[in-house]
Amino acid sequence: MNSISIIIATHNAGKYLQNCLNSIIIQKGKNTEIIIVDGGSKDNTLEIINNNRRYITYWISEPDNGIYDAWNKGVSNATGNWIMFLGSDDLLSPKALEAYRKFIDRNQQSFDIISSKLDYVNENGTHIKFVGEPWNWEKLKMSRLSFAHPGLLHNAKLFKTNGLFDNTFKICGDSEFFLRTQGKITAGFLDFVTVKMQRGGVSYSVKAIIESYQIRLKNRTLSKTNNILRFLRVLFVFYLSKIRHNI
Repeated sequence: MNSISIIIATHNAGKYLQNCLNSIIIQKGKNTEIIIVDGGSKDNTLEIINNNRRYITYWISEPDNGIYDAWNKGVSNATGNWIMFLGSDDLLSPKALEAYRKFIDRNQQSFDIISSKLDYVNENGTHIKFVGEPWNWEKLKMSRLSFAHPGLLHNAKLFKTNGLFDNTFKICGDSEFFLRTQGKITAGFLDFVTVKMQRGGVSYSVKAIIESYQIRLKNRTLSKTNNILRFLRVLFVFYLSKIRHNI
């Protein structure tokens, strides 16, 4: 049975959480569980969780050490054989779970991950672009995620063989997780938009560029020289884009 655990990390996310939950509940079914790991919110997040408790399999609210620490707590309490991560401001697309289950049944293959597409939108929900390609190890080695992580299905066995997320990384811990596999991933690609994701965050910042350099260094996916050159190139492009934006 293709059971799916959907893990939502939250912190003062009351503005978005109910809409996120609604997008899951409407298509949830008996083989899907919702897990919420809250970082000790002070807004109305806990009220929303309590109002939806009949749909939530497990939840906890306590201070954490960032999103990857929260995700690790979620993985440790998940019972599904597939695990998905959603941001509290993400929306699961209609029939996304059905599309994933049909894909799994149709392919009859033991995948480690199954990626898809997401609809990248602005703060008003207006479409910007579609994101998401099949797994590409060569791009990943350069810290370029070709696939969209929100909504991606992880085989639960992957965490047993590869360990949990390294929460010493605060921005790019998902990249580190996949780099740690050294490319030994069996990946499927569902050509379907499974998530609507809002623009924002610090995934493109100096801190993220530094973390990506440290992650490549840790996992030795590039030589030291190439890693430094990659770091300098990305940093140059980042500041160049800032200068052009301000002109």
